[in-house]
Amino acid sequence: MKLKFVIFALVLSSLLGLTEKTFAKSPKSSNWKNFRLEYQSTGNSEMKVGWNGKRLVVKLKPQGGEGGYSLARRVLEPKYRSLKTIRKYSKSRHLYRNRFITFPFKVISNVIRSSALKAIFYKDKADEDYWKHRVTYGWETTTLIAGLFTKKGIKAGHLVRYNKMRKNGNILKKGDVIKIPWKWISSELALRQVAVRAPLKLKQEAS
Repeated sequence: MKLKFVIFALVLSSLLGLTEKTFAKSPKSSNWKNFRLEYQSTGNSEMKVGWNGKRLVVKLKPQGGEGGYSLARRVLEPKYRSLKTIRKYSKSRHLYRNRFITFPFKVISNVIRSSALKAIFYKDKADEDYWKHRVTYGWETTTLIAGLFTKKGIKAGHLVRYNKMRKNGNILKKGDVIKIPWKWISSELALRQVAVRAPLKLKQEAS
């Protein structure tokens, strides 16, 4: 009986060891996407965008020598540009260069918001007639997509009718493509690429 117990203990120990190794080797998938603005490449310029379980947020760090007022001017929308907003989301009266501050999408400047959208929705593409959004995450909803990309007055219902979506857009599957006409896209996001036509060639008439 004692021998059986010893053998059982050895087998169990081996199985637990294999399980720990398996978990240790398995890669961790991150919900956060790193991004920078085009003109930033050094220092505390790297930011993160991701889903926090309730909403889409941006994480960023103050730059060297940056106080609350200067940080607000750099990263916030004019409507929310105040020291009160900075303190609300930093949850501190002091700013630290090595500590991320998490901001909801609505308070972030359009420049940062545009770069963040391109980073998190990396499968999206700009077409000639519309922005082509590809559903990538399980937390996406038609209402959320409309709120992130479209200008004031354009709601989820507009996207549902234009794309002839099933179940009134209440059920989205990964890989679904939602087309958003450029006239509905918020121009402040600057997502549309300006098409440059080839220069005109002048023909010389025969004399």
